[in-house]
Amino acid sequence: MAHLFKRRGTMPAESIVYRDWKNGVSRAQMAARYGVTEGGIGEYLRRRVERWRNQPPAQIANNARKIVRTAIAVSESGYREIQISLPRITMHVKAMEARA
Repeated sequence: MAHLFKRRGTMPAESIVYRDWKNGVSRAQMAARYGVTEGGIGEYLRRRVERWRNQPPAQIANNARKIVRTAIAVSESGYREIQISLPRITMHVKAMEARA
């Protein structure tokens, strides 16, 4: 029966969904943001919320060695925000900081 329910899009990393859930983003808003169905979000949350209350998932590191950039991915089913981790090259960063 599960094969009859097709999902659009792809769920982002669990830490991103957790952050949105914790910030009070509604299921409808999450579905639109990620490009999936509301039912898919409901099922995803149903399976994880209890565990999140006891122990939140590891968050995306935003430290001195990584730059995390948000970009918009466009597909046939719409668009969604994705986070891209870029390497931080020390010599370039130092040069940019020296200019500032």
